[in-house]
Amino acid sequence: HRNYVGFDKEKQPFFISVVNEADNASFMQYRAILWHKKGCQKLCIPWKPKKDLSPKGILQFFSLKDIDKPHLKQIQTPSFQKRLLQLEEQEGAIKHKFGVIYARSGQIRDDEMLSNESGSEDFNAFINLLGDEIQLRNWNKYRGGLDVKNNRTGENSYYTVHEGREIMFHVSTLLPYGPTDRQQRRRTLNALIRNVYEDLVVPE
Repeated sequence: HRNYVGFDKEKQPFFISVVNEADNASFMQYRAILWHKKGCQKLCIPWKPKKDLSPKGILQFFSLKDIDKPHLKQIQTPSFQKRLLQLEEQEGAIKHKFGVIYARSGQIRDDEMLSNESGSEDFNAFINLLGDEIQLRNWNKYRGGLDVKNNRTGENSYYTVHEGREIMFHVSTLLPYGPTDRQQRRRTLNALIRNVYEDLVVPE
């Protein structure tokens, strides 16, 4: 992150954080967050190799009338940088984790759904639409609480970046389900916003 402070026409301070990152299609982009008296605003701007944007150039995309040709000063103080990162995380808009539970036709109880160790072809096609399958061991991006060292929460998961937001999916069929894992699977999924995919039997 690069963090800057400036002042608007009324001498009120504002802060802007900028980071270069790849989106879900591996295209580079700028992700910027602006903290201002009017609140917090976020945007993503495509990166162009021959046209590198300065912080002032990125600031113009926010179209704030009370910020005109501001003088920006980069924030170098580690404690201040840490505080801005905490504010970014508290916005709850840059990193998310969601549970995806597979339910076979006719399953209505949690223990039935959470006992499924594999999904149907349609379910597998569905989760492939949500994001990219990734190996958890040594994963160096947002992990959403999954174990990336010892595979205690499975070997693979699904991850995506949408409009600058990192999303990790906890897929029920990818979480371990041995005799000692069942309660952990339940606790992990109960702590999330859960989406249930139900297989339906269509009469011929």
